[in-house]
Amino acid sequence: MNFKKIVAVDETLLNEAALEQLKTIGEEVVVYHDFPTEEEEVIRRIGNADCLLVSFRTPIRRRVLDACRATITCWVSQSSH
Repeated sequence: MNFKKIVAVDETLLNEAALEQLKTIGEEVVVYHDFPTEEEEVIRRIGNADCLLVSFRTPIRRRVLDACRATITCWVSQSSH
């Protein structure tokens, strides 16, 4: 499966090898290295992404998903375990 845009909404601690792998399945890969504190910022970061990567620190609530225009087909979350 290939994606148009993959977004790591917050710091997911992906190493360089993982980032290079993402580039093989996504036309565009955007990675953020901090933690957004406002839902509006999360919405802005997601934009038209069709794949999201998030850590356990950034909640993605229904309001955030409803506000995003594109259909998100893949969701990856890093647990605290």
